[in-house]
Amino acid sequence: MSRDQGRYLLVVVVLLPAAGVTLFNSRGNRLSLGRALRPATPEYEFVADIDNWQRTERERAVTTPFDFSLSGS
Repeated sequence: MSRDQGRYLLVVVVLLPAAGVTLFNSRGNRLSLGRALRPATPEYEFVADIDNWQRTERERAVTTPFDFSLSGS
């Protein structure tokens, strides 16, 4: 086997498992397996908008397991 063929084979051997892991991870998100394995955490909901002083049509409700409130508790 020539030197170039060996390098080509090495690249294929390295990239094939990487492609398989990427495909598995992308399908795993659709199957929501991660949510079943995570422990239940409290969820906090916040309103995110580009304006702080008035509501616009671009506001979104954001749900997160982290408490970003400024209450200090």
